Amino acid sequence: MSDASPQDFKDFLNHRFKELSVSAAQAREKNLAAMGKRGLSNSGAAILSGVQNLEEVLRSHVAEIIEITADWSGANLQMPEAREIAVAHLQQVVDELAIPPYAFRHGSAKINDSQREALEQMVGTVRSNIGVQIRAFALGVGSRKSREDRAIYVVNADTIIGGVQQGNGQASQSTVVTLTSKEISAALDRLENSIPNEEIRREAEPDIQTIKSQLQKLEPNPTILQEAGKSLRTIIEGAVGGAAGGVATPGLLHALGAFSAILGIG
Repeated sequence: MSDASPQDFKDFLNHRFKELSVSAAQAREKNLAAMGKRGLSNSGAAILSGVQNLEEVLRSHVAEIIEITADWSGANLQMPEAREIAVAHLQQVVDELAIPPYAFRHGSAKINDSQREALEQMVGTVRSNIGVQIRAFALGVGSRKSREDRAIYVVNADTIIGGVQQGNGQASQSTVVTLTSKEISAALDRLENSIPNEEIRREAEPDIQTIKSQLQKLEPNPTILQEAGKSLRTIIEGAVGGAAGGVATPGLLHALGAFSAILGIG
């Protein structure tokens, strides 16, 4: 129980907002510097990485605020009011920080129209995903659950336009699928256990570990989960269709199909 007042909580959240805006800008600049060293400053890869980093920063903050709101409630600040204050703060975060300039800043050479459109679309998806999380919290859902039972909002989109991922030039409809870490982990385990040889396993290991690392987080990043899942699927499909075609067992193909479906990438 806390003896904090509503104004105390608002002051704390205002301070955290200022810190978050600095953290988001720093994450963007760090990503741009890393991409610049690779000669990819204005590339689709830089845009995608910037959006992923922004989503990671914002989702971590949202998870933190959801987790601590109950600690601020007490005699002077009942939980419904504390939650209302927290929701208003989180909506401000989405409105002011979940925007393209916090994901990517072009250098001397501007990005083209298709890249800009893709950037805006992906940031819009981030806003939508986080908005679902905030609305659930506003209804009293999502506080202090176990990691394996936390909801992950995966967007299943057929096409992303622009320079990040090749498409047909038309925006596709997206479906938000709610999963839990437990469901994704089970599908990954089945797929991992179906990989028939060490050569493929070694090549797939980085993506497998990326997914497992995300599933251990308080709020897994669905964009990172999907990108690692796509990379893992490509590795296995390459092995199935290449010289190692003999690895295409029914068990592996079934596990791969189920894993792709549950992540919304198949």
